[in-house]
Amino acid sequence: MSLSHAVTLGFVTLPLLGCSSGDVLGVADGGKDVATTEDANVDVAVEAAPNDAANEAEAGAGATSVTLGWYEGASCTCDSNSGGPGNIDAFATWLGSPVTVGSDYAATDSWANWTFPGWQSTGWQAWRTAHPSNRLVFAPGFGVMQDMTGGAAGTYDSYWKALGQALVAAGYPDAIIRIAHEFNGNWYWYQPQGQESAFIGYWQHAVTAMRSATGQSFSFFWNPTLGVVDENGTPFDCENAYPGDAYVDYIGPDTYDSDWGVYPTSGTITQAMQDQTWQSIVTQDHGLTWFVSFAAMHKKPLAVAEWGLWAVGSGHGGGDDPSYIQNMHDWLNANGVSFANYFDSGDNQIYPGTMFPNALTKLKQLF
Repeated sequence: MSLSHAVTLGFVTLPLLGCSSGDVLGVADGGKDVATTEDANVDVAVEAAPNDAANEAEAGAGATSVTLGWYEGASCTCDSNSGGPGNIDAFATWLGSPVTVGSDYAATDSWANWTFPGWQSTGWQAWRTAHPSNRLVFAPGFGVMQDMTGGAAGTYDSYWKALGQALVAAGYPDAIIRIAHEFNGNWYWYQPQGQESAFIGYWQHAVTAMRSATGQSFSFFWNPTLGVVDENGTPFDCENAYPGDAYVDYIGPDTYDSDWGVYPTSGTITQAMQDQTWQSIVTQDHGLTWFVSFAAMHKKPLAVAEWGLWAVGSGHGGGDDPSYIQNMHDWLNANGVSFANYFDSGDNQIYPGTMFPNALTKLKQLF
């Protein structure tokens, strides 16, 4: 979430997390756990990045203002099919701070639904009209067809350009695009292991195609999940799928208050467990500290595309954990994170709801 007085919040098509006076929130829309509203293609050819100078300046400035983003999810009345980003403003009112960043995911059941059609774009267009300076973080996955080789050959370039034109037409020529989000996990089809060259080629093609859209000024977000995840039974280092600085504007992970080695699926969650999990989040192989270093090495702004609490249960979450909110707040501020989108849906939903009352109080206090 956004950092207090120094952080800007963002939402993912849901009400944004709060920030105290001086903070600005962002929100995300859509349903992360609904395949038809989250996954999408990514990639294509080679082209120089026009934003390298700006990236270097922002990354080197050590900015302390963080934009907090929010994702509500399809299970909430604030998803794009039932009001969409209009609910961001309601959340901002509750929070007492403006929310200026929204987030959403592309549908993957057809190219027609993937390219930001009217049922999805109308609400976002109205939101931008009402708040001209607001931003959208959009996750198209890696397209509709599960064909990395074809993507690397440019087969789907026209769809990526069409997506770019649709975003421009809806008022978001400056959208932040999360291509192939969480690609290093083992839960999406576009795992790069064993086909790193095809992954990189497809990414480059996607970026180049979207940049060819008239009027665009998109930014592209390289967004692995936290840690080292086994792909096909073998650990995979995400940097092996880095597409090059010319095709990336932001770097950062998704991270949650979940640890299968610490938290039980039932029973009491202790503060010691929560503290141990936080230390792991920060210091593990490819943890938060690694991402700080990697972003600095490439002179790119650091961002967090998804973060959140996790309910006690099969997801091995830490439950109602205000210390996690405090720790994320402090870490975001200390590391000059550009924006951080809370994933407010399902087992992670903090607002509205009664699952994490103490953490919700802490959120309002800090953000």
